[in-house]
Amino acid sequence: MDKVITEPNKHNHLSASPGDKISLASNMDAEAGRSCYRILLVEDDQLNQVPTILLLERRGHTVVLAEDGRQALEMLRREHFDCILMDVQLPEMSGIEATRAIRESLDLGEKRTIPIIALTAYAMSGDREKFLQAGMDDYLAKPVMIADLEQVLARTCQLK
Repeated sequence: MDKVITEPNKHNHLSASPGDKISLASNMDAEAGRSCYRILLVEDDQLNQVPTILLLERRGHTVVLAEDGRQALEMLRREHFDCILMDVQLPEMSGIEATRAIRESLDLGEKRTIPIIALTAYAMSGDREKFLQAGMDDYLAKPVMIADLEQVLARTCQLK
């Protein structure tokens, strides 16, 4: 069942559950000419989930939420996505472990090559290289700016 998210109220009560297909109840449409993607957002922190979902949905993307690497793997087995936005620090299975599991999985077939973009607070020298070496296709440091996110999505998803 789709979960409709409205603008947060003054108390910022807004939440999503893993596996929810989320659509933003808003009159803002995606800008003309921009590709819209079906995105698996792998993020365990609700304070990061909500603004990321809102940013993406306002631009016409469809977002499905997973809260850890294991959930992401299961959802990827069942559903089609154009890309994955993967937090690095996750419970159960980290973003790096989940990325390696996706890339090495024999049962995912073509889905093993899905674009995976790291979303992380890690912004130290060498972090980008570490994530790329783990099999991720690109990297964005939090807090994510929408212009940067759109650039990375366009660049990464079009290589697919």
